[in-house]
Amino acid sequence: MEKRKNKYFKTDDVITYLAGAGCGKTTSLMNELQETLKIYQPDEIAFVSISRKASAEVRNRAELMGMDYSPDSFPYFKTLHALCYMLNDYASKDKTIINKADTELFAKVTNYSFDIHERLEGNRKKEASGQLFFDLYALERSTGKPPDYRLVFPRQSYEDFKELYELFKSQAKVIDYHDCLTDYLNEGETIDRVKVAFIDEAQDLTVQQWNVCFKAFAKAKHIRIAGDDWQSIFAFQGASPQMFIQVAETGKIVKLEESHRMPKKVAALAEKIVQTI
Repeated sequence: MEKRKNKYFKTDDVITYLAGAGCGKTTSLMNELQETLKIYQPDEIAFVSISRKASAEVRNRAELMGMDYSPDSFPYFKTLHALCYMLNDYASKDKTIINKADTELFAKVTNYSFDIHERLEGNRKKEASGQLFFDLYALERSTGKPPDYRLVFPRQSYEDFKELYELFKSQAKVIDYHDCLTDYLNEGETIDRVKVAFIDEAQDLTVQQWNVCFKAFAKAKHIRIAGDDWQSIFAFQGASPQMFIQVAETGKIVKLEESHRMPKKVAALAEKIVQTI
């Protein structure tokens, strides 16, 4: 397939591995990474994903493939939030990620309850009256579109609540994970050192996260992406499989169609069923 001018990254060498579950997307990226390390230094390569689980899997695979992996030698092998946290240098600004105690204090100020940290611990509160605020504000920043908040906060307008939250974070010198992305997009600089960027699980990136990739890797010579729009299940958090496909279509697409997780007959039947939905 001929390369087409990519309007998102400033290079023509953008390849997307498009494949279903178990078809070798991440393996393809890892194989390319192994070859890339023969040409470029580890700190000239970025490998990003949206989840800690996916990042951990990449690190484990790197070690199994015999790569001499260490966080210091591969500084840009991170989740996108962790990458932005590092680039924003919050430590020098005396800012930390909002924690459970901070959330509990904010809950007292607003007379609402939140369960964001309980969720991370595997629990949920049935009466988390203010959690919709966090969820809607997160969605707004992920998509760049304000939600219809009028039916959500009858006691206090969404804009007032948002202003109070921002004031609290400013006074407490805390940030949330979305601030990492927002602050980088507003104030951060392109990573000049990165020559090759790998983007895994790309179907689950939000528009905001894509914009981080476009900015951070604007000077990269080679972009490698892996994803499957059929596996995108995080639309409620702002994931944009449509953006993934748009980016893929401006570069070269490599389709991996053979599943290594299930028999061909099962995969074919599953695909047939999905097409009827």
